[in-house]
Amino acid sequence: MYKILFVSALSWEVKPIKEQIKIFNIPNLKVDFLSTWIWNYNTILHLTKYLSDKDYDFLVNIWSCWYNNLDKNIYQVWRVINIQNDKELLVPINVKVFDLATCYCFEKPVDKFDKQFCIIDMESYGFEMVANSFSLPRFILKIPVDNIWKKFDKNLFLKKIANIDFKKVLESILLCLQTIPEKQNLDKYINHFNFTFSQKYIFISLYNKYIALKNNDFESFFQENKEFTRKHFLKKLERYLTV
Repeated sequence: MYKILFVSALSWEVKPIKEQIKIFNIPNLKVDFLSTWIWNYNTILHLTKYLSDKDYDFLVNIWSCWYNNLDKNIYQVWRVINIQNDKELLVPINVKVFDLATCYCFEKPVDKFDKQFCIIDMESYGFEMVANSFSLPRFILKIPVDNIWKKFDKNLFLKKIANIDFKKVLESILLCLQTIPEKQNLDKYINHFNFTFSQKYIFISLYNKYIALKNNDFESFFQENKEFTRKHFLKKLERYLTV
């Protein structure tokens, strides 16, 4: 059973999506929904806390956004640019479902913006940071509703949502997930060392690197080094991967 999490800023944004999806009966697929509230910092805080307690195979970030000379029903984001620090994140395109667009991310509502042919929001950068830290495949899907100098039109948002083929979205995700090797259950190692939250994700990253580079039995490395402290174990594993 694959588990997908739809993430939105506001509960009313995700409600019509939930109503559409619940009528589908796609085998081996379970869909959950999470609202994180607006702005990057809320997205980072609430999504990180939620994913720390629950496991998912795929994330879908979907909600409304501003636009500048782009006005289709929905876009798939491939690049996020944080205006505050001028940093860029590239979103992995595990599968392409909709037209691609660049999303500029602000910390506050936008009055005007001179970049053409783009979408603008306040949460994509935070979402991508968290999804990447958990090494989860994902979509960032944006529904352009209001041009940056116009008032938000809730009815237009609901109309665009109604015209999106969410069955196609779910089926595309399922096809993507079926091509990804099954994740290893690492609880044995994580529980043995009782890793902290940050150490857990350092270990998962090192473990994946070990499998990719060494292509041999990690269990042997664990048995040889399991008496070390968790900090010493991580350092030894990191050094081993540089040899």
